Amino acid sequence: MNKKKTALIIFVSILLMIFISCSDMNPFSAGGVVPGGNWIYFAEGNSIKRMRLDRTEIESVFTVSNMTIRKIQLDPFRQKIYISNIYNAVDYTIYEYNLDGTGEKQVTNNGAFVIEDMTIDHTNGYLYFIPGTNGIKSYNLETSQLGDVYTLALGTTPFFVTSDYKGGVYFVETGSLQKVSSLTTRDVISAVGSIFGLCYDRLGNSLYTT
Repeated sequence: MNKKKTALIIFVSILLMIFISCSDMNPFSAGGVVPGGNWIYFAEGNSIKRMRLDRTEIESVFTVSNMTIRKIQLDPFRQKIYISNIYNAVDYTIYEYNLDGTGEKQVTNNGAFVIEDMTIDHTNGYLYFIPGTNGIKSYNLETSQLGDVYTLALGTTPFFVTSDYKGGVYFVETGSLQKVSSLTTRDVISAVGSIFGLCYDRLGNSLYTT
């Protein structure tokens, strides 16, 4: 193979890598899909399991003791998994783990207040969660710093939270779909009936409700 052809192959390969890493078509940006492994992670009881995208090779990855897992979120770029759980049937907590279950780290202890929902914006490096009463909080995935995204009236609990990966955080509160824009101002998007979940489709730039 001559030098010109070799150089051309290397150049095209580099361009392809840049395109994949920057494009919204990047399959690795999907929640629950780990780069290079094509795995989907899920919780069952107090175990974290995974399976291939074609639902084969189901296997247990690790278990957590004294806990009932409520929700999980994956950060595929940083190779971390976040678990919302009930510890010893008393404390509602969020923990961070490596994908093999090592490196346990407590993100927050919410005491007796249920952590209603959580979501990861891996593009901007934040875990957003609803601590069970009057607001939405953030956890910086790089610095481990906790912060307030938006504070509602005391006793008001938002439900379901998702991110648009552009600084916007959507949630449901008192019968309306709302958005915190750039973590500063809140906009009421529409009045809604019963909602049981939110999902933002990054590829289609659309917000879905269930």
